[in-house]
Amino acid sequence: MQEFIIKETGEKEELSIIDPKSGCCWVSDLMGNHGAFNDLDTDEDTDLYVMPQEDFEWWKDLIKRYQRADNIYHELRNGNRLDDETVEELETCIQDIGSGCDLEYYPEFLINICADFENEA
Repeated sequence: MQEFIIKETGEKEELSIIDPKSGCCWVSDLMGNHGAFNDLDTDEDTDLYVMPQEDFEWWKDLIKRYQRADNIYHELRNGNRLDDETVEELETCIQDIGSGCDLEYYPEFLINICADFENEA
């Protein structure tokens, strides 16, 4: 879980995304790998990042969609519906889109790829 102070309201808000395989929250990694913390100030009293409401809402929406996509992928990959060769093909497709896809569109690409593989299974 990553907590923030909303710049406009001063309220504390939090974001989290849970890896369905490990049960660990990796929201700080996701956001950090995409530069979310680079231009944020830190609140002196709480030592939390201060984020504009609009940016927070963007991340909140993305993380909600990403969590759904990650759960679908995890269920498909580990649900014994795909053989080992097909799982490898699925992972190759996901790696390919991950390198060429804008973050905001990644959850839908992942869901679509999973649906394609689900329909072929």
